Amino acid sequence: MLLLDANDHQLLQNFFDIEPNSRHVSISTIIFPLKKSHISYLNLLQITWARHIWKATKDQLIIDEDITLLQHRLLSTALIPTSDLLHKIINNINTKIQKLKDSLTNSTTTFSSSNCIETLINLKKDIIQEAIFIHEKEHEQIQTIIHAEQNKFFVQNRYMESTSEYQKCVNEAIEQRRQHMIERANYAKQFLLLASFNLTDNRQSTNDS
Repeated sequence: MLLLDANDHQLLQNFFDIEPNSRHVSISTIIFPLKKSHISYLNLLQITWARHIWKATKDQLIIDEDITLLQHRLLSTALIPTSDLLHKIINNINTKIQKLKDSLTNSTTTFSSSNCIETLINLKKDIIQEAIFIHEKEHEQIQTIIHAEQNKFFVQNRYMESTSEYQKCVNEAIEQRRQHMIERANYAKQFLLLASFNLTDNRQSTNDS
């Protein structure tokens, strides 16, 4: 993770090192040089564009992580530490299910307990599936925002013809950092799943035995 953080810092630095200059302009700029104010405008546009794309990507990755977590919770009865209301509700349902399962040793309550367990399991499934559905819609909306932001820089920049090489460099730097954000999030997600389910479930199995 430290290496991923270091790489992220380097990718950010690479992005901020890019600015429109003689290496990025075409022949038309030699005839009509870019004014200093134009360069400042391009720099501001570059930073604003990047911030919007990276913010949208971060929001999308948070949703991805929660979808994965919810998918695992469909099958797991593990209780996970959380400050999120939805996951607290799922924890509460799992606790009730476990208590009812423990009470099944009493034959007089077997039928009613089994019905309650089935009801709670179905309730949990409905809640999780609805949450996943909402997340997937949010994910699609954010993807639309990312695509719009990726196109906005080229639409708004009226110096496109003279700064195409610069724009290409900016686009590549933003996308490289965005892909690295995805890589880092996937690594963190696997660690979260291991900590939340594998270790917890193994501990529960040990206690049950």
